[in-house]
Amino acid sequence: MSKDVPNVEYYCKLRKEPIINEDIICRIEVLKSLQGSFECRRCGECCKQESIAFTEKDILRASHKKSLSPSRFIEKYDLSLISNPGDLEFYRLTIGKIGVCPFYSDHECTIYDARPQVCRGFPFLTPENVQNAFKMNNMITLGSNCKAAIAQVERVLDNVTKKIG
Repeated sequence: MSKDVPNVEYYCKLRKEPIINEDIICRIEVLKSLQGSFECRRCGECCKQESIAFTEKDILRASHKKSLSPSRFIEKYDLSLISNPGDLEFYRLTIGKIGVCPFYSDHECTIYDARPQVCRGFPFLTPENVQNAFKMNNMITLGSNCKAAIAQVERVLDNVTKKIG
């Protein structure tokens, strides 16, 4: 499984501001470290979100993987534009009645190497966790019932406790 995780600059673009606070950088580095050592169990819980955000680059990668034009991909998967004028353009894939991402099949992502940026960062480098870091909030939100992520956080906490204790 690839360890390609979103970089900090990606999230800075989303927020339209530079990272200047060392505490924020440190918090992001903790998230990157957790993400970099994360071992997915392919349970599919992360694929059961209410919606998935796609950037234009995500659409280009995914549509190419599915051998569709970007406009056909948007139409086929019923993506809706969710950004404001002047912002980065985002499209939302609503999971809704289906209950699971249409790209999740047989315990794997059928567009894994072309998956959206938000999926690449799951479960630690999610927009919610990065936003918490920017707000100086110590909370790490897992966003779903990801047992592998919970186990990893528990391992990290056990190691810290042993070192302190």
